[in-house]
Amino acid sequence: MGYKQTRIPVTLQVASLLAHSLAAALHLEILWV
Repeated sequence: MGYKQTRIPVTLQVASLLAHSLAAALHLEILWV
């Protein structure tokens, strides 16, 4: 149980990082257009 509890925040952090980089890529794409 403890292993799962420590794993969840890491997954959320990775998902947040991916979403942030995706938003940044979209923003750059809009700027280039």
